[in-house]
Amino acid sequence: MQVSILAHDGSVQVAHGGAEMGQGINEKVIQATAYALGIPVEMITIQPTDTFTTPNSIASGGSITRYAPYTLQA
Repeated sequence: MQVSILAHDGSVQVAHGGAEMGQGINEKVIQATAYALGIPVEMITIQPTDTFTTPNSIASGGSITRYAPYTLQA
């Protein structure tokens, strides 16, 4: 997972390796990031899944995506 905080407005862009297939992974990542950073979900956007920005991701298959645990530290 890659998290970018934009200086001009404090919004956050997140890139993750999961494939959105209707299981809600993008919304879950937005909610977890908002909670961890203490900001509103409206300030977070998800970048398209790309092997350049998030290589070697955990597989998505069928309607299941495995989530790797991550920790955000200030």
